Amino acid sequence: MNKNTKYIDLLSSSVKFDEEQEQKVFSKYEINKKYSNVLFNKCTFKESFFKNVEFINCKFDYCNIKDFILKNVKFNNCIFFFCNFDAVDLKCQFNDVNLFETHFCNDCDFDVLDEKSKEVLYDYPLSFVEGSKIKSRKEEINRLEFIRCKLHSVSFDNKNIDKALFQYVSFQMVNFKNNTNLRRVHFDTPKDYFDINFNSDIYGNPVVTVSESTIFPNMKELKQISGVLTLKGYLNEFIETFKDDELFEMIHNTEGKDSQHIYYKLRPLIYIRNFFATFQVLYEVKEFLYNDMSDTCNSIANAYKSNEMQSEYGEYYYLAKKLKHKTLKGKRKFKSNLSNWFCGYGERWWYGVFMSFAIIFICALFFMTGLEEGNHSISYYFTLDYNIIKDTNWYILFQDYWSCLYFSMMTFTTVGYGNMEAVGPISQVISFLEMFFGVIVIAVTTGSLLRKLFR
Repeated sequence: MNKNTKYIDLLSSSVKFDEEQEQKVFSKYEINKKYSNVLFNKCTFKESFFKNVEFINCKFDYCNIKDFILKNVKFNNCIFFFCNFDAVDLKCQFNDVNLFETHFCNDCDFDVLDEKSKEVLYDYPLSFVEGSKIKSRKEEINRLEFIRCKLHSVSFDNKNIDKALFQYVSFQMVNFKNNTNLRRVHFDTPKDYFDINFNSDIYGNPVVTVSESTIFPNMKELKQISGVLTLKGYLNEFIETFKDDELFEMIHNTEGKDSQHIYYKLRPLIYIRNFFATFQVLYEVKEFLYNDMSDTCNSIANAYKSNEMQSEYGEYYYLAKKLKHKTLKGKRKFKSNLSNWFCGYGERWWYGVFMSFAIIFICALFFMTGLEEGNHSISYYFTLDYNIIKDTNWYILFQDYWSCLYFSMMTFTTVGYGNMEAVGPISQVISFLEMFFGVIVIAVTTGSLLRKLFR
């Protein structure tokens, strides 16, 4: 807050002091008001409503908004620190706002307000500005909106935040719990972080309501959340990190004196060491981000599953696996690759079809080293000799490859007519491997397809 910041004590006409809670109580109907550069410290906004009110460059510390209606209220460039929104009607807009350890709840009854407040709430004509667009008169914000905000350790304990909009928002440890309604909530282009969680019941199922109208980020948007996950962003981040002398000074201070002496004696080694240290730093950052987003996608997938939306569950389960794959190493990464290539982690049955054709066409090439079809023998060998390649009869070559392709298809599907036979060690080994993998790939592809159809 700047030096022009005013304190809530200056608003003495609308403030009372609650000695039991040791808080200032703000209880008043406010319409068409604007507060700029105000610090609300340990305040309680109780049993009232704000409509068409705007807060600019304000800070709310340890404030409690209870039994309250916020209708078409806008917070621009504000900070919320350890606040609690326990509001009857929460339809407001947050622009360029930082929220830390803040709790939202609107599970209250309208009985706490008198009839007069209800009449004013629904009858008053409004006009407001959203971004750079001016909406028509009598149109009001009919949902909760967060635009270009940072949410850190924020919880939504709401029975209904239907049609809420989160646009260009950074999510860090944001929690939705107690059967929060997210039926038409739109998470539009998150920035920097996307770490959201849903509270689970005793069986581990997320307690949240979603629908087909709930819009979560797709794979492309997830990769664009942090610049380091894209090639262009990674290069920019690499250059910035490489220029960060304070970071490398901290890293190098952990090394022994003898090691530092050697590096400073040979100056070029410092740049080489910093170059590889930059790779290591960015690798750890990427690993953390991929793990974080994988857990988030897994949570979203389970939320869809608990709402019996199997198709959407499968899509986010696949995204979670793809993101988790980025952090694996060694055998685990190899197994993950096989699972993705052949069935898309059980969610892309057509991957198995493509891999089947790839195996058939490749094996057909090896069968050209030795194959008998009745009285006709096929036997080729691979060479780079130009004269031999030049004298090759390409028509006969393609005829023989077609015969090998036909035999490869029969071998892959384990359907043999007995009119062809693999000859030679290479063809026999390839036929054995093709039959073995053919049975597995067909089974996996069929299982993935049936899984989709039953959904």
